[in-house]
Amino acid sequence: MFLREKKNLLNDAITASEVRLIDDKGENHGIVAFPEALEFARKNAMDLVEIVSDANPPVCRVMDYGKYRFTKAKKVQQARKRQRHINVKEIKFRPGTDEADYQTKLKKIASFLSDGDKTKVTVRFRGRELAYQERGVSMLERIQNDLKDMSMIEMEPKKEGRQLMMVLAPGKNKNGLRNGKAKIMNGRGNNAGNSKGDKNGNKNNNAGDAEASNGEENDA
Repeated sequence: MFLREKKNLLNDAITASEVRLIDDKGENHGIVAFPEALEFARKNAMDLVEIVSDANPPVCRVMDYGKYRFTKAKKVQQARKRQRHINVKEIKFRPGTDEADYQTKLKKIASFLSDGDKTKVTVRFRGRELAYQERGVSMLERIQNDLKDMSMIEMEPKKEGRQLMMVLAPGKNKNGLRNGKAKIMNGRGNNAGNSKGDKNGNKNNNAGDAEASNGEENDA
């Protein structure tokens, strides 16, 4: 049985002539006269608290009211801490962000993480900068590495339109960026593979042409 949120009457402030008495261990002593209930509480160095005022007769419980109030306030405070709203901040970089600006933005991200907020980190490209996306990936890798002792990756780097983005959360990440670069750059990697294949094919064709030419010379 729990106390209601409204202010409870206790001890001499209770006006009922008789009450249903519950002791500090939760045992029901039935209906007793108010003076007898109050005396019972005082003998145990506790308070008589009216917990259900609209019952007939009112229900009163014996307890250490001061301790109860303290414990209840502490529980409410802890519940509020657990329910703290987590904000998602955002810091934007460019592929050409200079070192001074980089360090300023890095400190801002560290401040957000220290306050318990998640941070969305974006690298935005303009015009021909899109041809150098690996610079953006390298920058995200550097940011995560610089903050590895206070952050963990909540969302791996990914491409959205003209920008790369990732989300860092407070914590400690041991793995770093796992495969963000591979995912983002796989298109470029495939092109590189095709180019390599073309080169090998051309090389083989050229070798075949050279052999044919040598054969013609021998016949001559």
